[in-house]
Amino acid sequence: MRDTFTSVIFDLDGTLVDSAPDILASLDRARDRLGLPRPSDWGRWRIGPPIAGIIGAAWPSLDADEVRRLALAFREEYTHCDLADTRPFPGIQAVLDRATRHAIPLFVATNKPLVSTGQVLRHLGWETCFQDVVTVDSLPDVRLDKAAMVARLCMVWGLERDAGCVVGDSPQDIAAGKANGLATCAAGWGYSSVETLAAAAPDRLLSAPDDLLEFLA
Repeated sequence: MRDTFTSVIFDLDGTLVDSAPDILASLDRARDRLGLPRPSDWGRWRIGPPIAGIIGAAWPSLDADEVRRLALAFREEYTHCDLADTRPFPGIQAVLDRATRHAIPLFVATNKPLVSTGQVLRHLGWETCFQDVVTVDSLPDVRLDKAAMVARLCMVWGLERDAGCVVGDSPQDIAAGKANGLATCAAGWGYSSVETLAAAAPDRLLSAPDDLLEFLA
């Protein structure tokens, strides 16, 4: 892997921001509205996939219509959430500031919808931090997976694939980077276990956001 990167594509939830408290609280309110029990293994490790995937894993007995209804209830709850408990992980702001000083373009590829992503970025004052943001619903009538999001950013912005990096906290983020020929850094501070991330074979498994600073010189 290179010593420095000319561009970085970040995952959002679990990588840049600790959004689990507000996501789980919103989902908890939504499942209560529909009279569903809380899973015994409820926790932040569930955050990462699109909401339908989270719901399907947490309540496997639900049919497609029930998943859709719970997802809609969640969206209503999350859209009206004040995001008071959504914060950058310690050290992330320093990473963004370093990249800005060195004119390194930053991007976001997230399974969040565009509306929710915009709310989070505005809440944190990050509207101008990223050159582009691709979400699961960035294209009409298409649900983009993480590899397709990364591919779109590479194509639109002409990113040098041998000089760029994907940073994320899930095996899907690592796979997306590899599929597009980019270096991969696993965010060990996020929602996946270190063992799960190691099994995805990232180029680097980082323990804290500060570990990224050396690549942004």
